[in-house]
Amino acid sequence: MTFKELLDCVRFEDVAPLIVKMYPDMGQSLGWYKIHFDMLRLMQPVLHEDANDKVCHITMKDWEDGSGLHLNAYPMEGDLWEHSLTKELVIAPEVAASNEELAACCLWHTSFYGFVEKQVDEHFRIYDLDLLLSGKTFSNKIN
Repeated sequence: MTFKELLDCVRFEDVAPLIVKMYPDMGQSLGWYKIHFDMLRLMQPVLHEDANDKVCHITMKDWEDGSGLHLNAYPMEGDLWEHSLTKELVIAPEVAASNEELAACCLWHTSFYGFVEKQVDEHFRIYDLDLLLSGKTFSNKIN
């Protein structure tokens, strides 16, 4: 199943409580998640050859914060949303999650840098400005 197919088979009303359960600090952002959800459902999937992979691996990951294992969707963060919609979801054998839980996880990851394109653009514009002002290149910043 692709991310687009997943979104098309769930209702936001069923996903919203799981967002709050899985990411408690996101409770105040449910309005933004609804906008993000609706926007993704209306968007046409477009494959980009230079994007981050053609699949999304759904695994259990330890965030190393003492809270145990959590659903993880990789790579989704920072990828073009229209491309993320084309990704085939490859679910690890140890993952026992409903479609609604998978959708909540993927929505959290796709909205990591912003819920709408303007927020994402602003995030990366500020990041690029920080690099410029610091005199560092992107590769120096990574190192």
